[in-house]
Amino acid sequence: MEKQSLSKEKIFSSLIIFIQFLCIYVVIRLSHDGTTALGAVVFALLYALICLIYIHRCGIRVSRRSGPLLALSAVSLSQVFFCGNEFLRRLSLLVAFTLFTFALYLGCRPSIKHFNSDPLPEDLLRCFACDISVDSISKHTNRPNKETKMNSILPAFWKGILGLVLGIPVFLVAGALLSYDSSFQDLIDSIFTFDMSKLAEETFLIIASLLVFLYLFLILTSLAKDESDNRSDYGLINNIFKKISFLPPITVFVSVIPLLLLYTLFFISQWKYYTSAFVGSLPSGYSYAEYAREGFFQLCTVSTINLLVLFSCTWLIKKNKTRDQILLKVITHWISVYSMILIATAMSKMYLYMKEYGLTPLRVYSSWGMMVLAAIFILFIVKGILNRFPFYTACIYTVVVLFLGLVISNPEKQIARYNTYQFFEGNLNSVDLYLLEELGDPAVPYLLELEGHLPLEDRAEYNLILRDLESLYTEKVESSKKWTESTYDYLTAKRLVNGE
Repeated sequence: MEKQSLSKEKIFSSLIIFIQFLCIYVVIRLSHDGTTALGAVVFALLYALICLIYIHRCGIRVSRRSGPLLALSAVSLSQVFFCGNEFLRRLSLLVAFTLFTFALYLGCRPSIKHFNSDPLPEDLLRCFACDISVDSISKHTNRPNKETKMNSILPAFWKGILGLVLGIPVFLVAGALLSYDSSFQDLIDSIFTFDMSKLAEETFLIIASLLVFLYLFLILTSLAKDESDNRSDYGLINNIFKKISFLPPITVFVSVIPLLLLYTLFFISQWKYYTSAFVGSLPSGYSYAEYAREGFFQLCTVSTINLLVLFSCTWLIKKNKTRDQILLKVITHWISVYSMILIATAMSKMYLYMKEYGLTPLRVYSSWGMMVLAAIFILFIVKGILNRFPFYTACIYTVVVLFLGLVISNPEKQIARYNTYQFFEGNLNSVDLYLLEELGDPAVPYLLELEGHLPLEDRAEYNLILRDLESLYTEKVESSKKWTESTYDYLTAKRLVNGE
């Protein structure tokens, strides 16, 4: 009976491992093909379910503190279906996997008192680097016999995977050499088409999927730790910062003084020119396009440099005395305030440009980037006011929330909506039809709304675009599209174009 039970556990463990690898492979395969859509959502959910089953079989309970991260992971994963931008869908998928893995880490870890008042960066480091271990987790769980059975197949599995990886190159070389024989080649062709480029691509994807799977599986098997593992090396982040903090405060202060004086001189000399956007007026001799473009990306770059300067000052300055802390606060507040002024100036210029010429992806994404910078500078100011403020934790959550806000808004859809309705209201003189066409599926409903509202000179171009849409979403073309490639915007566009 014991042998039979062990055999069942081996089969179950093997099945779990195989399904996990299959899910990772399919997700990577779909993303590689540029079809990160419904299929990726389904297999990512299946992967998450298998992970939860594995943890449950190990006798580990996921605590409630992982709930918010699991919710954020679910929101991020849902946008793989609802977002219209392929790059953002891929990024959402990556964020969803990261949040899910970290949620399991926090949910499976015992409640440990952190010596670091800002624990999230340290936990991230431990989750994705420090805590990875190939040791059996059976000794760290309440059900050691069960865990031993489940992991008994792992050594043989790794040996088999290694043999597969080593055997594939030899197989490819031997197949290429033996293909000189016409009879053998005909036999191969009768079995399957021997496309070496496709085979090489598939081999690369399998190896990449295997590496990602091994990495995630090692994290999964290291989630359970001994509850007495209240290790003294918690506070690792603080210890690292103490080791790299070697510059005297006066040195750092003197180094940033020229930069701050330069900004002061810049604001005084160019105040009227650079603040014209705040009152909605243009400097004489400038068009909206010239005024917005001149200096916008330079201001963005300067703000980014200021952020790097702030982080460098925070990490490198010695903070042994109270006056050192005060000096650091003065530096961070001064640079943060000046940076906020630069960002506000850049955003006001961009606002005038958008109001006059409408939205484009570059304008939207660059504005979002400036919002992220502004949020981090605000957190620097708060950090200077509140001594125990968890700055890095707040930064991570802020960037994640802002990213999810961007993805949920479906930028391509909002661009098409704004430009179309502003044109209807007369606030825009024209609408860029080619831009709407390039925005893809999210813009189709608004392209269709333009029918009958365009001037005569744009109607020929519009009719060509309509014909392209009809050929793109016909049943004949759609029949070759797999269900895994479907997104909400695609299904909506198909229904509208076909009059369903």
